[in-house]
Amino acid sequence: MEYFLKHRHATWLELFFDLVFVSSIGVVTHNLAHTHNNHLNPEQIWLFPLQFIIIWWIWTVHTLFSNRFNHDNRTERIFSLTIMFLMIVMSAFFGDDLFQNYPVFVCFYAVIKLILVFLFF
Repeated sequence: MEYFLKHRHATWLELFFDLVFVSSIGVVTHNLAHTHNNHLNPEQIWLFPLQFIIIWWIWTVHTLFSNRFNHDNRTERIFSLTIMFLMIVMSAFFGDDLFQNYPVFVCFYAVIKLILVFLFF
């Protein structure tokens, strides 16, 4: 199978998947750029790792699956595209108002994690 060759390159979908996560991290780090007299608020310091760890964990689990079990078939592509779409929508909830939209944010995160669990099984 071509997917498991020793000198395999990343597919276009994998590169686009990484780009979606780079843009999500950009949204999170944008919050750190807004300082008041060159000082960060304690809320900014608390929100950054909270949001970054969530993004990083989703990316890590999906990358682990892709490197280990992915066969590059239509079903797995659809699930990857669904995760990307959910991450784009979830990125809209990142920022200062995360705690106001927390239930919606948790729902998106739970759906993404359920998709990843389904992919592993």
